[in-house]
Amino acid sequence: MGYTRKDRGIWVVGAMEILDTLTVGGDFTIAGDIVIVGDMVITSVLKGLDIDVTSAGADTNYFGIDNDVAQGSVASGAYLSRGNLIGAANSVTSIGNIDAVYSTYSPSTLTMAADTEANQLYGGFFMSNVAGAHTLTLHDGLVGAQLAVEVAASVTDVTGGIVAAAFMFPNVLKAITTLVYGAYVKCTNYCDFGVSVIVESNNISAGLEVRTKDSAVLPIGLLITSTSGSVTKQIEFSNGAGIFTGTGDPNGNITGTNGSVYFRSGTATANTTVYACTGATGWAALTG
Repeated sequence: MGYTRKDRGIWVVGAMEILDTLTVGGDFTIAGDIVIVGDMVITSVLKGLDIDVTSAGADTNYFGIDNDVAQGSVASGAYLSRGNLIGAANSVTSIGNIDAVYSTYSPSTLTMAADTEANQLYGGFFMSNVAGAHTLTLHDGLVGAQLAVEVAASVTDVTGGIVAAAFMFPNVLKAITTLVYGAYVKCTNYCDFGVSVIVESNNISAGLEVRTKDSAVLPIGLLITSTSGSVTKQIEFSNGAGIFTGTGDPNGNITGTNGSVYFRSGTATANTTVYACTGATGWAALTG
């Protein structure tokens, strides 16, 4: 360790390697790099660790904290017996009567001083990436992020507010040019379902709810559209029957399921706008 001692008991330290526990009772300023082999325990009343990074404005990346965890070798043994790799672990425990509890708080703020260009402004970014010419066997899942909420059976009751595994709040306070989404799911390459609701309990009221409140007027409850391409079956029910749309005669063109309905647009004949399917290919125009 290289060091220089100045007057008044001040030490200027360069690179430092600590092989055992380090306890600091007051402020500790390090001008160079520090390498810690072992655990580092920081005890503070308000802030365990406070890091402030100021960008100089140069074209480079700035990190408040950069965590890199790499597996050194492939472990042996069955899964669930080999430990975990965690880039950052945050745990907050409260005992009651508190305003808010966040295990992770990640606001991203852009305060514009002039017209500005930006590529991505994310409060948080989560990704799970798999590579390598081998087969991956999943015993649970491969997900970008898991959001869960749990209320123990021992809790007497929960009243007021909402209970949700995910809460999305698009709070745009004026009409803007770009589209605004509460949730945006982008499906590319091989994707079976854009959104899947798996029901595993008899205590579920509905798989999907669309509700208006605060005197809101919702023009469309469910919108199925296409910028380019087409949607073959608009809606499919549990028995395989569904709702189809198109501009031509479905007979010989649309393969349906017994009980399906076809809505045809662009026809001047009133009794050929709605068809019902019998069998697989027999579409009969409905008259009223």
